[in-house]
Amino acid sequence: MKDVETHIGKSRFSSRNDLIMELDKVKGKGIEGTKEARPSEMFINDFALDGQRIAPKNLHRELRKSEIGRETLDLIVENKNRILLDYSKKQGVYGQAFGADKSIVYVANTQSVQKTAQIIIHEVTRNRINSATYTRREEVIAHIREAKHLNPNLSFGEIRNIINQVDRLYPELPYRKE
Repeated sequence: MKDVETHIGKSRFSSRNDLIMELDKVKGKGIEGTKEARPSEMFINDFALDGQRIAPKNLHRELRKSEIGRETLDLIVENKNRILLDYSKKQGVYGQAFGADKSIVYVANTQSVQKTAQIIIHEVTRNRINSATYTRREEVIAHIREAKHLNPNLSFGEIRNIINQVDRLYPELPYRKE
């Protein structure tokens, strides 16, 4: 689940290794040396065929709107996370996390700055957890953090809906680590 599949088609990355090499190259001074990183150092923009791209500064601005978003920005800087904004179509997938510090967000699927910011929160949470056995419980945590970007005070019913949604989406995952 955490592994990146080969990117074929519209993306400029022809293989998983090309993607990982690109993510490994991006180590801006802001990420390495200070608490404040430039948005272009935090979010790597892939090639978009139609020319419509989400600007890293707009993502940064969106994430600063909520407490959970600001916390995510801090985690990106502290953990030297590298997030690729990929414009290729990936059926039914919004993002993927792999390792402790790399994520991909499929912007063609998210289609808005707000949804892209939520997926970044989700994937950074998964990066932070980075356990050998990924569980539904950990996926629930990532979904709750994602939802808190729009509504910081989730009701019990909303949390229950998230749990049910994760149970439907990931029945193969164990609920907890044994």
